[in-house]
Amino acid sequence: MKKIIAILMVLLLSVSLSFAGESHKKGASSFWGKLRRMIESVTPKKQLAVTTAVGGVRGAKNQAEGNLYWKGEETEKEISEDELVSFTNAVQTASEGDTNKAMNMFDEFIATYPESSFIEEAKEAREMLKAEAAQPAG
Repeated sequence: MKKIIAILMVLLLSVSLSFAGESHKKGASSFWGKLRRMIESVTPKKQLAVTTAVGGVRGAKNQAEGNLYWKGEETEKEISEDELVSFTNAVQTASEGDTNKAMNMFDEFIATYPESSFIEEAKEAREMLKAEAAQPAG
């Protein structure tokens, strides 16, 4: 009786570990899918070749019509065309399975655009690729 219980426990453990491995793979693919959807939703900011100036009149009331931030409100991310191309290429390379090249591309993105609105996603992608590279093949 004890042998049967032990065999069932081993079987249950192996099944749960196989599901855990599958969910990890699905989590990684959903991360890259989330990045692709985010890239598709962003419109790059064009560089304008116009010089602007601001003036004011002493005693005039300030009527700032800037966008107000409301807690929990989604704000559109601003990114230059060069940043978007660099980030998109890194995500595409990672999706194609070239882990080392993608890690280098994300490192370059992080070094080149440290103030980017995609910097957190780039760091997260870099860490995910690093963990993927550390796992044994198979």
